[in-house]
Amino acid sequence: MSHRPRIIELRIPTERRFEKVAVASAAGVARQMGFPQERVEDIKTAVSEAVLNAVEHSESEGPGRKIQVAFFEEASQLRIDVTDQGAGFQPDKVETPRIEDKLAPEARKRGWGLYLIRKLVDEYGIEAVEGQGNTISMVIHVKP
Repeated sequence: MSHRPRIIELRIPTERRFEKVAVASAAGVARQMGFPQERVEDIKTAVSEAVLNAVEHSESEGPGRKIQVAFFEEASQLRIDVTDQGAGFQPDKVETPRIEDKLAPEARKRGWGLYLIRKLVDEYGIEAVEGQGNTISMVIHVKP
């Protein structure tokens, strides 16, 4: 008999303050699954970055857009998908930020989200569909 994941889903408005709802939900799910506090903090940061990216990519598309956050609880891992309704982008064209460049006074300070997500989770992927939205999938393994 195969174990089917338990799925918890949120739909939040594309407004910056609602990333806190997704972060609190992620922390609750991670704690319930038995992740140590250090990993819970990593998960919270990764979810915050993913949701803020989703807000940024969706807000220019007009009002009424939603962001979906889905948590897939499995015995050996937690997968979190953050899906927006924004314009597609090319994830392979996103450059890794350089601290030297970001410290310059005129530099744009944004651009750390995907880098942080990559460093904080065990696996991640991005699916961007032109005109339909973007999904960032993050997998964090439960370690005994």
